[in-house]
Amino acid sequence: LRTHATRARPPPAGDRAAVASEVANAVKAAGVASLLTSGALAQLQAGVEDKDAGKREGALLAISSVADVVGRPAEPYLMPLLGAVLNLLADKAGPVRAAAQKAQVSLETVLNAHGIVAVLPTLFDAMLAQKWQTNEGACKMLSALADRAPRQVAVCLPDIVPKVTEAMGNARPAVKDAAVDAMTKCMFVVG
Repeated sequence: LRTHATRARPPPAGDRAAVASEVANAVKAAGVASLLTSGALAQLQAGVEDKDAGKREGALLAISSVADVVGRPAEPYLMPLLGAVLNLLADKAGPVRAAAQKAQVSLETVLNAHGIVAVLPTLFDAMLAQKWQTNEGACKMLSALADRAPRQVAVCLPDIVPKVTEAMGNARPAVKDAAVDAMTKCMFVVG
């Protein structure tokens, strides 16, 4: 695990997915706590914030792979990276945007229903961020969470409604549509 987490140069584009898969398998074999003890989590954080698009893409692919391979035990380690993942939905590089979408879906999957309350502030910040792709991604994630955990979303409606209403006023049709969809699904959780 330490070998992959501390590579000096990012691998070529074709190898990033393979390395991400190797990292995920190493984390699964060594235990999820190895994300901290090996320094891999710090490397992932640095990777999503790096100026090099290849490093950002590699970090996002690794986040996605770890979430997919390790599953729910990785949630408390990976969820703090959600804000960065949502921000990278608006990255200038196409491969980074695609990797961010994949990482977002993977993080949605591993999120414990009772952890929704903890990620709502991150989603709200992303809904009102400057980049429309980030706004849309946050609305879509809230919509998916309403499908997966309706009871937990119902409890949070007093916080959700004002923020999603604000997102519904976005000038971009894609964001407006995603916000309307999120609001509709959130309203259906209470019948």
